[in-house]
Amino acid sequence: YPELFVRKMSELARNDEQASSYQGDDEAERISRNRERNKEHARKTRLRKKEQLQALKTRVTELEAEGVRLKQEVEACNVASILVGLSSGNVSDDGV
Repeated sequence: YPELFVRKMSELARNDEQASSYQGDDEAERISRNRERNKEHARKTRLRKKEQLQALKTRVTELEAEGVRLKQEVEACNVASILVGLSSGNVSDDGV
């Protein structure tokens, strides 16, 4: 009976060691999968950030061009306003 108990305990200990080894392997695999998943997520995040930055740079260029165009349009309106004022002033001077 004590022999059977010792043999059973030895067998249980071996099973525990094997289970711990398997759990260690599972843990290592889980950590490895997490690292790979994290690397992929970081790569995609960097790509997305790069695309967003490029889109913003493009938008800045577009807005700068629009600003130049609007300044030219305002300048043209100012010139037209001055000319209208001059011509109105000339007509009233001629009419007096």
